[in-house]
Amino acid sequence: MNDQVKQLIVKKRMSEMTILSGLIVLAIAFAIYQMTEAILVSGVSAVVGFLLIFFGNSNFSHLRETFKEQFISDLLKEWMKDGSYNPGIGLSQIQVVASEFFDNPHTFHSEGLITGAVDKIPFLSSDITLQRTDNKKENPYFSGRMFIFQFNHAFNFSLQLLQDQKAQPKRDYRKSKTLNDLLHNRFNCYSTNVKEARKLLNAECRDALLSLDNNHYNSINISFVESKLFLAFNHQQDTFNFRFLKRLNTKQLINFQHDIELIHVLLDEVRHNPEIFTHF
Repeated sequence: MNDQVKQLIVKKRMSEMTILSGLIVLAIAFAIYQMTEAILVSGVSAVVGFLLIFFGNSNFSHLRETFKEQFISDLLKEWMKDGSYNPGIGLSQIQVVASEFFDNPHTFHSEGLITGAVDKIPFLSSDITLQRTDNKKENPYFSGRMFIFQFNHAFNFSLQLLQDQKAQPKRDYRKSKTLNDLLHNRFNCYSTNVKEARKLLNAECRDALLSLDNNHYNSINISFVESKLFLAFNHQQDTFNFRFLKRLNTKQLINFQHDIELIHVLLDEVRHNPEIFTHF
């Protein structure tokens, strides 16, 4: 991955420099015309500037498409079974609100849909942004990536482990301080059945959750609802960002891979625990 990323960074910088050079040439052409009215010289300079911008922008668009549709897709296939990436679509608002730790936003946006399976558990994931409108101003209260994992059986409890969101009053959630001492230092814990939920939080599961928290600096929200596990990371940025004059965030790619590894550990513990499912 490192060699591919380095090549992308070099090509991205070259296309950005080409666009900037074109803008500079255009500015010079305009200055020449303003000061000397030399139509031929300024006209030729303007044409050169427009060509630089055109070719630079064309190369940049091609690189962005390659990054989103080829590079990321190839990485996902390495990291998970049947991994695929569609940058133009995302999770629906209904799917997101079903986590029961988001209320209905005034404005909702999603993109960068990932589908695949981790530890044989199918999932959907995308970047999401939820905003409230206060005094005619849109204020985002979540901007990050959500994962939704679908199990074959329903949990015999509902559980919320939250850091920057609140459990919605859709079930009889009760705040608990007896689930797990270490988790209570990091999360606000809510459950409909503390006794049953405690069966989930063994040492391996707890350590995986704490490691995810270490990877995201107090911006994780987790829920086990019906037959789904929801994970939401409020990291305030696109997971796979490729923008003009913005540095390619290789750390975000590494963190994403690390997340998948930690989620694998968590899922393995969950799916091999028959005591937490109904009709197993």
